[in-house]
Amino acid sequence: MGDKQSILFWEDTWNNRLLKQSFPRLYSFARNKNISVAKFLQNNDMQEQFHIPLSVEAFQEFQELQEIIQGIQVQENEKDCWQYIWGSNKYSSKQFYNLPYKNIRPPSRFLWIGNQDVVTSSEHSHGFYSWID
Repeated sequence: MGDKQSILFWEDTWNNRLLKQSFPRLYSFARNKNISVAKFLQNNDMQEQFHIPLSVEAFQEFQELQEIIQGIQVQENEKDCWQYIWGSNKYSSKQFYNLPYKNIRPPSRFLWIGNQDVVTSSEHSHGFYSWID
């Protein structure tokens, strides 16, 4: 991240988390749900940022949030750098397509498919795969 002007504090994933999901109770008290990271860090006054009084749970989340944001530095001379969730700043339709399936492994009985050495003759060079459920 650079100057944090174009990154929304609650709505964008930054610092490897989406804060509205990490702190849902505190988020419900936020006065401005579309505030940038830079503006939030410039004015981190509880009364300015949140509807008061906070619930006990929201106050606990506020304390956790304070610990997280204490070490964040705004680099005013650099612009924000956006990345896709697969870790690159370049779009790839292949990576976009594979994203929902990256953690899915087929059942072990199907792992052999595609890993077999298929013996073919020069006249007939096509493979056939089938399975029964």
